[in-house]
Amino acid sequence: MRKMLTISATCVLFSAAAQAGVVESFDTGAYGPGWAFNNGTVTAAAAHDGGFGLNMANTGGVGGWNYNTSLAVSEGDVLSAWIRFHGSGRAYFGFGADATGTQSFVAGTNTNQSIFQDNSGYGFANIGSNSFGFADNHWYRLEIDWMAGGQALGKVYDSDGTTLLNSLAQVGLPRSSGGIALRGFPSIDVDTISVNGAVPEPMPLGLLALGLAGAALSRRRKV
Repeated sequence: MRKMLTISATCVLFSAAAQAGVVESFDTGAYGPGWAFNNGTVTAAAAHDGGFGLNMANTGGVGGWNYNTSLAVSEGDVLSAWIRFHGSGRAYFGFGADATGTQSFVAGTNTNQSIFQDNSGYGFANIGSNSFGFADNHWYRLEIDWMAGGQALGKVYDSDGTTLLNSLAQVGLPRSSGGIALRGFPSIDVDTISVNGAVPEPMPLGLLALGLAGAALSRRRKV
């Protein structure tokens, strides 16, 4: 019984762990399946890691947007992508996208801001922002922690991928699920889009204590 208790508590603890995975690397030398409009060029010059990345410009399609509804994401997911600017402009990382629009976390060198936008109809309506000075020709990792109830936390990490430079909290997001979208101008490199899975839920303290007690009893029995 004690051994079963320990195993059960351990399983509950680890079942909340996020599942990590790259959903688009561009490393085949082309877009993966499911992208609409395909604005931009997959090229080795735009790679952050691997052999290829995507260079985007504000041309074609719906206002320069690309979206992919087969890359399904929803509240509870954590998304990330690498971006690099070539000139004063903006990079848009959309989430909850479909044919009618998206919402996005935006990095802007032209206004020195991190921004959340509602892009209904693939338009541009700011719903939250703060100041941050993005540098040209420098890699950043954008991360979106998409939480329940229309909330999100947008994060900007430095080129090492782990040093947090800026964060922006947002409430009242209009979409709770959908695909991934991208847009950039005048010239933006994008690479290695990841969806890390469910945000880990905190384990109830009572259950954690029960599991630790079971583990202690199991160790004593072995001694």
